[in-house]
Amino acid sequence: MRKEIYHVIIHYQWRTVRYVKGVYKPSKKWNEAKIETTSTELDPKKMSDNPKYINRLRINHKSSNDIEIKVTDIVKLKYLCMSNDVY
Repeated sequence: MRKEIYHVIIHYQWRTVRYVKGVYKPSKKWNEAKIETTSTELDPKKMSDNPKYINRLRINHKSSNDIEIKVTDIVKLKYLCMSNDVY
């Protein structure tokens, strides 16, 4: 299946999550960040549901706790190419 590859800027919000005695305790404050990368998706909802991209964004933040991430916006900069072997 052929997919289009784009050069994009992904804007996302993240916060740390702790577990206190087994209870899920997220931080109250959402932090904002962005990353410039390539992507085959231009829909923030689909990007948030894709575990590969979420793990890729999670690696950027050094934390011993879990990190919760929401993709808020995707800015398409340039169309790069079409490819047959993108997963």
